[in-house]
Amino acid sequence: YLVSAEITVVSAGGEQLKFEINNLPDGATVMAFETQSKILDSVSSVASASSQTQFTRETGDENRLETSVDDMTVTVRNISESTAEGVTVYYHCLYGGKYFGGKGFSHTIDSIEPGESSQFEADECLIGQAAVDRVTCR
Repeated sequence: YLVSAEITVVSAGGEQLKFEINNLPDGATVMAFETQSKILDSVSSVASASSQTQFTRETGDENRLETSVDDMTVTVRNISESTAEGVTVYYHCLYGGKYFGGKGFSHTIDSIEPGESSQFEADECLIGQAAVDRVTCR
């Protein structure tokens, strides 16, 4: 699981482009945008690229919490026998089978009782639909 990545690309002309990606599950494809909306023109070539990354083996609390998505509505259901407190849902916008934009979002729910569900709207996903990356709780 990729927690974060900062990627710097330098063109042959010396222009720096920076990309940020966060909360990306294994095997996911992302369409990341340059942080200041710069574009590497088609004539320039890449002189160098570097990255700073952070990974984790922790994937979340899927054994306690079940998620489902209907367009932009995310539902989190507590399938355990104890109250889930401090629930955080990490999600991206999915468009054309790719994580759109690179930067993910998160939503916090105070608590969910056993057998109960909580819903929220992923309003940031103006294009495509919401896709849950992982869900955690305290």
